[in-house]
Amino acid sequence: MGKNLQINTFGYSKKETSMKIPWYIGIIVAIIVLIVGILITAFNVNYLFKTENFPYVFVPGENDLELEQPGEYTIFYEYEIDQLDIGIFEMKRTLKYNHVIDQIKVSVIDLETRNEMLLTPQQSLTYSMNDVEASSLYDFTIESSGSFRINTDTESLPHDVIKLTVVHDFLGSIISVFVSMGITILVSTLLVTISIFIRFRSKRRRVNR
Repeated sequence: MGKNLQINTFGYSKKETSMKIPWYIGIIVAIIVLIVGILITAFNVNYLFKTENFPYVFVPGENDLELEQPGEYTIFYEYEIDQLDIGIFEMKRTLKYNHVIDQIKVSVIDLETRNEMLLTPQQSLTYSMNDVEASSLYDFTIESSGSFRINTDTESLPHDVIKLTVVHDFLGSIISVFVSMGITILVSTLLVTISIFIRFRSKRRRVNR
């Protein structure tokens, strides 16, 4: 006489669930990335172009500078802007001398080697911060950091009113700012695009059911 042994197994049916990230999270993250990127870019601009920190010399005169980074430097002629804001109108007057590069003498000397740096005329760059503008005059390149002396002289311009500033890698700094902002915009756009794609795909699945 055989016995049939029946074993009943009691189990719970498992419903497969998957955690889905809401589609709009990508847009929120994109907004956060964009805001953080703008803040970082603004900080970099303020740091890189803080004009009061630029080494300078008044014409005529001389000044010993510690140039801490090798590479290209640009000498700018810095001048003030007189602005008058009257309601919806804003008047601006630039207080500068014309053809300054032809009216001053500038030399940059390496105090360690006593060699004079080669100055290349450069008159295509400008910067503007608050009530100050500047136009480029010369470029020069140093191979290593060190102490340098800038000598200036003039015969035709008033004394002690011409201010020259020295800026390291001006073009490179501008490019780095644009690259930083470009990456921020690219990442934000990509996140928004992915979020919209997920949203449309979810809607299409619901329609097909």
